[in-house]
Amino acid sequence: RSLGIEDKTSPGLYAAAFAKTPNETHLLGVTSSNHHVYLYDVIEGDLKGSSEQTKDASHHTDEVNGLDFHFEQKVMVTVSDDKLAKIWDIEKMEVLRNLQHEKEVY
Repeated sequence: RSLGIEDKTSPGLYAAAFAKTPNETHLLGVTSSNHHVYLYDVIEGDLKGSSEQTKDASHHTDEVNGLDFHFEQKVMVTVSDDKLAKIWDIEKMEVLRNLQHEKEVY
């Protein structure tokens, strides 16, 4: 199955991670060069959320280099060239915590 943004102006996609959430949703998380993270339902092929939806501009301010999901909880972590690791609530797409680093995080 092909998932993602179909137009040719879409951002470069970097890292990807799979997760099976406690409510049995199969997610694919993808990071991008446009400072955002996208979550897709692997079974349905639908976009389930993105950091573009954050109300308070809490998304990353530089390229997002990686992500991973917690096995038992509904959280993920993203890392970026903006020197931050962010812990997210994946259902609300809200940042729960920012972890500042001295250099870019990969």
